[in-house]
Amino acid sequence: MTRARGCAIGCVVVIVALIGLAGFGAFVGLGVFGLLRSSDVVQDALRRAREHPAVIEALGRPVEPGWWLSGSIHITGPSGTASLSVPVKGPKGSGTLYVEATKQAGVWTFHLLQLAPESGPRIDLLTGVARPAEPPVSDVVPRRTSSPEERKAQEELERVREELETLKREQSKAADKAAHEAFKTWFETSPQSAVVWEGGRVSLAPLGRSRCRLREVRYGLDRATPNRSLAIAPCAGEREPVGEELPSPDEPVRFVSLQLVYVDGAVSKVMVLRPPSRGAGERDE
Repeated sequence: MTRARGCAIGCVVVIVALIGLAGFGAFVGLGVFGLLRSSDVVQDALRRAREHPAVIEALGRPVEPGWWLSGSIHITGPSGTASLSVPVKGPKGSGTLYVEATKQAGVWTFHLLQLAPESGPRIDLLTGVARPAEPPVSDVVPRRTSSPEERKAQEELERVREELETLKREQSKAADKAAHEAFKTWFETSPQSAVVWEGGRVSLAPLGRSRCRLREVRYGLDRATPNRSLAIAPCAGEREPVGEELPSPDEPVRFVSLQLVYVDGAVSKVMVLRPPSRGAGERDE
């Protein structure tokens, strides 16, 4: 009788101990699942799922996580990995949210984020593109500032660029000046080339090829000095005609006096030009 009573008491103690151990294990398990649920990567995955139209269509609102998460999260300082399956449910149904992500420099980046509902096809929340998760403010890595050496190198690069641009502008000015001087020399040495004689009329068509070098053309018909002026419009192209053909009287023009005002303000000598049959051009000193 005593042995039976002792066995009964001992058995009760063992059962109570087993129940206590089971309760403690359940408490520890719930604590682990709670930590997983509250992690940054899981919370951001749930936020994306709650905002995704296809997930809302499949599960309804609100979308809530279950307790029994599976998988793992490994974090070492600012780096880490996560591979999880999170049970979720809503008014219309339930499913499993699969998460694959890595953490670098404190920022989580999702490589896989899919919902597998109980019915229907899987829903890809990333549409095939890896997107960085939005980290908490405390995890945001401040933008690295440039070192003094890098700033000095950047300033030197900007200085070299400015010098090259200045050199290009100077070369362009030098080339333009050389072309302008060449035009002056051409007119001073070959003034007859500046006009075309056609019967009793004279044309300034050859000057049209260099009209951007001119500001004004002064001329006189059968006069040794110019008494008329042809203003040159702003240059729109090297080969734009200078203007209308110079007028001539009823009888043929015997000669024309010509003087050019260049774009730099310089004024040429007066040239007296005659048709080729009457002799070469003359200069009126």
